[in-house]
Amino acid sequence: AAPDDMNRMVVLHNGNVVHLSTVQPSPITSIQLSLDCDSVVFGTANGCVKKYDTLSGSVTELGSHTGTVTSVEVSDDGMIVVSGGVDKTVRIFHAKKPSMECKGHEESVRDVKIIENGSKVLSCSLVGKLNIWDIHSGELLLTITSGTTQHATCLDVVQRSEETLAAVSGVVGGVKIVNLETGKCLVEVGPASCPVRVVKFSPDGKLIVTGHDTGQVQIWDAVTGASLSSALPLHSSWVTDVSISSDCSTLLTAGDRLVWWSLPSPTVVPPPSIVRRRKLSLPIPRSRRSSGSKSNRDSGHEDSLILKSDINSGCSSPIGSPPTRCVDSMFRRTLSGHLAYPENMSMPTSPVGKRKITKTGSFAQKELLQTFDIKGSSVNRVWVNNEFTQFVTVDDAGICYILDEFIPSSQFIR
Repeated sequence: AAPDDMNRMVVLHNGNVVHLSTVQPSPITSIQLSLDCDSVVFGTANGCVKKYDTLSGSVTELGSHTGTVTSVEVSDDGMIVVSGGVDKTVRIFHAKKPSMECKGHEESVRDVKIIENGSKVLSCSLVGKLNIWDIHSGELLLTITSGTTQHATCLDVVQRSEETLAAVSGVVGGVKIVNLETGKCLVEVGPASCPVRVVKFSPDGKLIVTGHDTGQVQIWDAVTGASLSSALPLHSSWVTDVSISSDCSTLLTAGDRLVWWSLPSPTVVPPPSIVRRRKLSLPIPRSRRSSGSKSNRDSGHEDSLILKSDINSGCSSPIGSPPTRCVDSMFRRTLSGHLAYPENMSMPTSPVGKRKITKTGSFAQKELLQTFDIKGSSVNRVWVNNEFTQFVTVDDAGICYILDEFIPSSQFIR
C-alpha cells in the first residue's frame, strides 16, 4: 500500500491496483498495512489518524493530533492502532473502547512501536528519549535516557535471549543499544562522526547494520560492538532501508539502488599469520623464468572473482515493461587471462543467480552479491517476504518493482 500522486491510498496485489481510496484532503505522512491486508492505517500532515477499509472502501478517522503525524503502528490482530506526532504525544486507539492520549515527551515523537507481544508501546522522541507505555491503560511504565542523541533519525527493536533491546542513532553518528527492561545502555557501536540514516538488528539480535548518509553500509557485532566489515561504499546517496534474511546470511540495502550482500559471522577470527622462511637458492636461468612451464603458471596468484555474462538483464522489470530473457554463464578468470569452470561450485540460497560480480572481502568473505538499478533516483522502503525471495518497492518516480529470486539450474551454467 502507498499513496499516489493524487493523495489517494492505493493497494496493489501482484503489481495491479486492487483497492483505491478517495482523495485525502491532507498529505499522507505515515502508513502501515495490517497483517491481514484488510485495512491500511495512515497519518496525515494535519494530524489525523485514519483507517482505510479495503473491503468496504470506506475511510474512517480514528482520532487526531494537534500536529503532523510522524509514525503509526497496527497490532497483529488489527484491533489496536498507535500513533505519534510532533505535538509530543502518543495516542492509542482501541477498537472497542475510547482512545488514550499519552503525555510524557518534551520533544516531538519520532517513532512508535508495539513491543512485548502486543502488551506495551515504545515511543522515541526527536532526541532519542524512550518511553514505554502500557498498551491497555496508557500508563507510563519507564523512561529511558541512556539512548539520547542530538537528533534521532532511526530506531529498531529486537528480542534477544529473553531481553528486549532497542537501537537508537542519529545525525551525530554512533548507535546506542539499550536494554528496555533495565534502561541501561549495553554497548555503543559505530563512528561518532558519520550520520546514520537507518539501523537494523539481525533477527537473532547478534548483528546490527547501519546505513549512512554518505551511502556507506557497515556491519557490527551487536554484543561486543566490534566492526565485522569495512565500510561498503556502493550507494551514491542516503541509505534509506535495510533488510536481513531470517537465517542472517543475506543483507539487502536500499537507496539509489538495491544491493544484496552476504553477512559475516558475528564471531570473526582472523586467520593465523604464517611466518615463512626465505629459502636461498641459486638464480633461476632466464630460459626457465620465461618458459611458462606448468610450475610457474600454477605458482602465480589467481583472482577468484566470479563473473556473470548477462544478456538482457534477468532482474524483474518495472510494471508495464516486457519480460526479458537471461542467459547465465559463470566462470573463473585467472590473471593469465584463461577462463575455467569453478571447481566445487555451490548455489547459495540468496539471490546470487542473477549477480553480476562477487567480490572477496576481508578474511575471504564474499560480500557483494547483486545490484539492481532503479529508474528513479531513490526508494524509501523495501518490503520483503519471510523467505527473503521476493522484494517490492516503489521509487520516487512512482514505478513499482516486484523482484523475485532467480537461481539458474545447472543447464544454464557452462
